[in-house]
Amino acid sequence: MLLGHLVGESGYVQAWEPADFARDCLRRTVELNGLEDRVEIVPAAASNVDVPDGGARLVQESATNLGAMSVAAHDAIGQPIGCARVVDLWHQRQPPDFLKIDIEGHEVQAWDGMEVLLAAPGRRAILLEYSPHRYAEPRSFLDRMKTCGYRINTLKGDGHPEAVTDLDALASKRDFELLWLEK
Repeated sequence: MLLGHLVGESGYVQAWEPADFARDCLRRTVELNGLEDRVEIVPAAASNVDVPDGGARLVQESATNLGAMSVAAHDAIGQPIGCARVVDLWHQRQPPDFLKIDIEGHEVQAWDGMEVLLAAPGRRAILLEYSPHRYAEPRSFLDRMKTCGYRINTLKGDGHPEAVTDLDALASKRDFELLWLEK
């Protein structure tokens, strides 16, 4: 909701939410805040392929954290969902100024599905949950961010960005690092 208010009447927010319960809460909150004119809710997981509704699964990873869900193959046990490429649903708009990407290990696939937008000229910032232990090639993912023109930072406790080396990002012992990417 914060972003919906920050972009103002002329702005646009695209919120991707494949989980039924979270999407229902999001939809109701958008309505209660009168933001239907600027917030579009996409009922799919951002990915690198278009998968029809039910062709993938959303798997709950934690009994205590309802937000800890990951995208899995259609034969996994979980909520049936669809997947789509961000670039396909953003086709008539200018590239976004800001993105928040938090997909429980599916960030690489989402990046693949919107790399053309991310590499487009112009200033852009991305808040990305980076989980190197979940990626087949975590260093390659960092290289792709830099190839698209992004400076890679972490967010300090006070919310300010601080440059991070590839080695520090790769060696993180935490479940994830919040990266602040700017170009």
